[in-house]
Amino acid sequence: MIPKKASRIIIALTVVLCIAFSSFVNLDDDPVVVKIVTQLHQWLSANPTEKVYLQLDKPYYAAGDNIWFKAYVTANNKPSALSGILNVELIDGRDSVKRHIKLELNNGIAWGDFILPDTLQAGNYRLVAYTNWMRNAGAEYYFDKTIAVGNTNKPHHITQAQKNNSNTADVQFFPESGSLVNGLRSKVAIKVVGPNGLGIDVTGTIIDNQNNTVSNITTTHLGMGIFALTPQNGKTYKALLTYPNGLKSTVNLPPALNSGYVLTINSADTENINVKVAASPNMPNAGKFYIIAQSAGQAQFIADNKSNGNSFSMTVPKSKFPSGIVQFTLFSSTGQPLNERVVFIQHQADLLQLDITANKKTSTIREPYKFDFTAKTNDGKPVAGNFSVSVVDDSKVPDNATDQTTILSHLLLTSDLRGYIENPAYYFENINETTRANLDVLMLTQGYRRFNWKPLLAGETAPPKFEVENAIEISGKVISNYGKKPVANAKIALFSRAGMFYMDTLADQQGRFTFRNLMISDSVSLILQARTPKDGTYVTVVLDDNKYQRKEALVKKVTPQNYSPDDFITYLASSKALFDQEIKDGIGNHSILLKQVEVKDKIKKPVLSYSANILGPGNADQVFTNEMIYKYGPGHLEDFLRTRVNGIIFHEGSPRTSRIIDSLGNPAKMLILVNGVENNSIADLMTSDVGSVEILKAGYHAAIYGPRGRNGVLLINLKTGIDAMNNLPKNTTLDVIKLTPKGYYTSREFYSPKYDDPKTNKDLADLRTTIYWNPNITTDNTGHASFKYYNAGTPGTYRVVIEGMDAEGRLGREIFRYKITAE
Repeated sequence: MIPKKASRIIIALTVVLCIAFSSFVNLDDDPVVVKIVTQLHQWLSANPTEKVYLQLDKPYYAAGDNIWFKAYVTANNKPSALSGILNVELIDGRDSVKRHIKLELNNGIAWGDFILPDTLQAGNYRLVAYTNWMRNAGAEYYFDKTIAVGNTNKPHHITQAQKNNSNTADVQFFPESGSLVNGLRSKVAIKVVGPNGLGIDVTGTIIDNQNNTVSNITTTHLGMGIFALTPQNGKTYKALLTYPNGLKSTVNLPPALNSGYVLTINSADTENINVKVAASPNMPNAGKFYIIAQSAGQAQFIADNKSNGNSFSMTVPKSKFPSGIVQFTLFSSTGQPLNERVVFIQHQADLLQLDITANKKTSTIREPYKFDFTAKTNDGKPVAGNFSVSVVDDSKVPDNATDQTTILSHLLLTSDLRGYIENPAYYFENINETTRANLDVLMLTQGYRRFNWKPLLAGETAPPKFEVENAIEISGKVISNYGKKPVANAKIALFSRAGMFYMDTLADQQGRFTFRNLMISDSVSLILQARTPKDGTYVTVVLDDNKYQRKEALVKKVTPQNYSPDDFITYLASSKALFDQEIKDGIGNHSILLKQVEVKDKIKKPVLSYSANILGPGNADQVFTNEMIYKYGPGHLEDFLRTRVNGIIFHEGSPRTSRIIDSLGNPAKMLILVNGVENNSIADLMTSDVGSVEILKAGYHAAIYGPRGRNGVLLINLKTGIDAMNNLPKNTTLDVIKLTPKGYYTSREFYSPKYDDPKTNKDLADLRTTIYWNPNITTDNTGHASFKYYNAGTPGTYRVVIEGMDAEGRLGREIFRYKITAE
């Protein structure tokens, strides 16, 4: 039985088809079409495609920088309502995860940041983002961007990522419909990639086994090109190629089939797609063919050939499809897939038009600058949407726009393709006949497969392995201490010591329980307590493994960096000037390099099992280890510290330094960080929860935390996992568990000075490279929004980049530049 929705798709498409192509038969009762569309609809409905894109504040970074990013998650070209959590990881060149955060998704959007310590080793890092649901598609479809992180003390030491270490170029040929067929003319795409992973343009000829020239080759864009070939029975073919440096090579073409089909598609016309199907001459009356095209999670077009001849052609309006990749599949009369071809559809009507106006054409340093912008559809209707904006100094952060990944290039193009795409933004800048032709060649050379037709049609596809993760949850089982049997209807409570959080539930008949929809911040310390239905304590809680934690290895993937080394050196020089000035002004979060001295006695640093200290574990003015705290015994952490830390007093859980007085004449408040997350008080923390404490007094150590740490920093590292279990008080049994689940990360706020504020020190140098970052700008029902910031302290040209989407999934991107002059 056909699902109603699938029936509606077939009927709707058939009506459109009969109107547009009167030569085609009615397909709503064709059993082959019914089977294909039904199976396709069922699979696509059960496996919606989620994608994620991150807008960054700039293309590359220096150790000591901050990475600011905004996430956009879509499902079938709409803001995703599927997943509620996004994972973002920072991975080094050894595939080691340096940071992992969870962000709460709201209508497919979230934002976050990563601090890059100035002690971070320079090199290529990867920024990887994915939902748990995306794990079903595989790591090849995650957002995975390689970013360069430089060392400002060694700006000329740059390691550009390379895909392989071969000294030879990689040459591949791609017949349009998968295979060459003797007697049938085919388009063949060529792709030539150098050792650095970037395309190399070549020229050459195709010769047969009798040395006859049968075709010429000239790549036209980034090592890609196309030529025509009609292979003949009994002949083989090879390419004679010449490289820009004069070297030559010979590469064999794939052998041709003796019989088969060729699916040819021409999408050069701006309005229509021309489709042609041909069967080899030795297959008379090849029979009926079907063409099905799908994109954006559903079948968009179905057609067949009326006659039983060896070829047929048709014209398909591009208006039938949304923007993005469309997969055309040729089926036999029995419904077996024969050939595939993907094309790219570009509709300006699917994109948002962002109109940006500034309050003045030119501006001066440290002056306020205001932008108004309006988001509209292509036909001028205002829309409400969510956007992010980055402003950088173009002279300090040089950038080639076509080299970068954009919200358009990623969500519409590269997120559906396998392998590295060089200069993806090129295909969306200045769209014309040439860019459309080059984009079509790209479609021929890149791998694309969201599913395998044969198991899909046979109904043998496996169910999704990974679930949708909507919210943070904790689950497990309660068993008796004697006999280890499930405790039905056990009482379970989850709470914090401070009493700010409390939930309870009952276990089922198998002793299982789940706490769902937990709204907890990253690294919060919780207590889970279980009792029998009669409040007995002789039970044990066994927590489940985190099924949402990625355990599979990522694909070994470091994308080539096609930025200019000179641009990167310019950026590192600007960053060094900024960092040096911040250290001089006492506000920088950067280490100071001292002259080498002879060390005769080495002070041994305390060993900490876990530390969120940016300077590294134990690099502090005073450290209290787990052993020191354990010897103190149970009690409030505030009481433990009160008698052990010099120069610090406590008031209602707030540490204050007696050496610095605030504007009200009181001891100044210190910054409190619990597992790296800012807190207002330590009043609710018990010594049994704490693994270590690090004190960074105002000055050298605290400088790395910038203005927030000017009065000193109190770093509290909570116990996690095994440490927490091993250090339970003696009177605690296994009916009580202390745990620190991975909660939501709360993004820091980008700091931008306000020069009209009398508290702002206008004498400090302002050498910022990222001038402004705002990840959450919402247009109203009139499509209008505005934002304002202050220019930095050096003249130059500022580059403003705005990206975002509306509730219908329409995407928008705009770049605006303006000049800054000296006062």
